Amino acid sequence: MPRKPNPTNISKNQESYSEFDSKIIQEAKEIILDNGRVSISLLQRKLRIGFAKASHIINKLKEEKFLGPYDPKIKTHTILAKNYKPKKTRKYKTLKKDTPIYSAAPHTERDFDWEIESIRRQYRERIDFLMKSDKTEEEKQKEKQILIENSYHDPRLPSIFYEKEETAKEMRKIARRLDSITKEDFLTIPYVLDWSQNKPNTITWVFPVRGDITKIEVDAIVNPTDHSLAGDWGLGPNLSIHIEAGPELFDECMKIRDEKYPLGLPTGEAIITKGYNLPSKYVIHTVGPAWMGGYGREEELLYKCYFNSLLLAKENNIKIIAFPDISASIYGYPKQIADQVSNKAISDFCAQYRGAIEEIVQIVP
Repeated sequence: MPRKPNPTNISKNQESYSEFDSKIIQEAKEIILDNGRVSISLLQRKLRIGFAKASHIINKLKEEKFLGPYDPKIKTHTILAKNYKPKKTRKYKTLKKDTPIYSAAPHTERDFDWEIESIRRQYRERIDFLMKSDKTEEEKQKEKQILIENSYHDPRLPSIFYEKEETAKEMRKIARRLDSITKEDFLTIPYVLDWSQNKPNTITWVFPVRGDITKIEVDAIVNPTDHSLAGDWGLGPNLSIHIEAGPELFDECMKIRDEKYPLGLPTGEAIITKGYNLPSKYVIHTVGPAWMGGYGREEELLYKCYFNSLLLAKENNIKIIAFPDISASIYGYPKQIADQVSNKAISDFCAQYRGAIEEIVQIVP
């Protein structure tokens, strides 16, 4: 025999359903006010509900006079809510007929939709990586917003065009660099690249390169030296840099030591010399700290090595600089802690002196 329904249970279920409806309708109102438009697909996507449920919510909002009738001109329902202020629409500049436009996308022969989706996926992965990091909630939200903006303005997108050829050339450099960065490198970039406002001169690229620091063609390389500046010891790249540069480098280092640092170059400080026979025009010498278990101001001194070297590069109009591992290989500094310190120094410098240096290359042994 079929069991008769219990009237008490029915009333409880109706109350729970109505409570659920009121919550989801309130969420729908917030979504509509934030987006400034109404559509069934928008509610389906944001609330993760079906077509029928989204249609039911729109009908409910019409009954509450939150929404007006469907307007075919704007292809959406009018919003009647008292606290709603229509967002200002962005005015796009219309180009005259036959005006040439330029693209910065390095691979326009690829499938259009595939290209866009692969780039957007890269940014989604970067945002997930960011949200799991140790940064504060405020920093996460700020950087997340920049990444979302960048995902729509990325110069690799085949749908992005520029009116001026000079702008396209600048953005093409950015596109090539972005295209050469692997997924792992992109995720571990120590700070967010803010170029969403089409200001290429405010970008600094930070990326790892495997190779010999004495062979890399950059404006300046950093030499982790000792206090004497003599370059006569074989640990790290110090000796090989002096050998490749020739005796003139030794002479200039001794001259600087005699004139400015008779007791030796202090730890954390930096000086600059010519590169002589090296491919790089300059060499920046800095003395890294030895690891003493974290009790000898090691982090502070290592931070100064990176920051002072970058500051010296900025003062000498150096645009591309290469860093080896300072202290990590030669003074027993734990690699993971050294990487955290170097990333913080680079991030702080880039935030303080935006665009002063174009590229920072980190040499991976």
